[in-house]
Amino acid sequence: MGAFLVPGVYRDHSIAWKGSGMALVTFKLNTYAMAKMTGYFPRLRFQPTTVSTLTGGGNSYLFPTQSISVVIAADNESCSANLAPSSWTRPNVLYRLIIEWLDAAGNFSYQDVLPWLLFVPPAGGTLDELLALPSNPYQAYIGDVPPNEWTPPIPTIPGTWWLDSDPESPTFGHLHEWE
Repeated sequence: MGAFLVPGVYRDHSIAWKGSGMALVTFKLNTYAMAKMTGYFPRLRFQPTTVSTLTGGGNSYLFPTQSISVVIAADNESCSANLAPSSWTRPNVLYRLIIEWLDAAGNFSYQDVLPWLLFVPPAGGTLDELLALPSNPYQAYIGDVPPNEWTPPIPTIPGTWWLDSDPESPTFGHLHEWE
C-alpha cells in the first residue's frame, strides 16, 4: 500500500484485478439555479490523462486515452460512468471531465472542461468526493472538534477553515486554517 499525492487526501494503492472491476462514478448535472438540464444538449465524457496498463486474470491490458462516455439518465439529471480504478493502473490514470454542449441539431457549440483531475478508487463514488478540489474560501466549519474528527470525517485539505466552538477548549473561538 502507498499514497497517491492528491493534496490532503490519502489514497489506497491496492492492486487487485477483479474481472469487470470497474468503479462507478455518479453525479447530477444541473444549472446554477438547481434546475434540470431540460432544453440543453450536453454530452459528457471522462478523458484519461495517460495511457496505462493493467495486469490481472492472466491478461495484460493496455488502456489508450480514448474518452469514456457518461450516461445521462432519463430524468435528464442523473449521470454515471464506469471507469477503471486509478490505483489499479500503471501509471495511475487520472480523469478530466469534459462537457460538450450541442445545439438542437446535435452540432458542437462549445465545451466546459473541469480544471480538476479525478482520482477514482476501486469503490467509485460521487464526483464531488473524488475531485481534488480546493476548499471554498468563504466556507468555515463550526464544531467542538476539527472536521477531520467528525463522523463521517470531512477531508481537511489546505484552505479548510474550522471555528472551535468548544467552551472548554483553550482555542475556543479561534479560527483555524489547514495549510
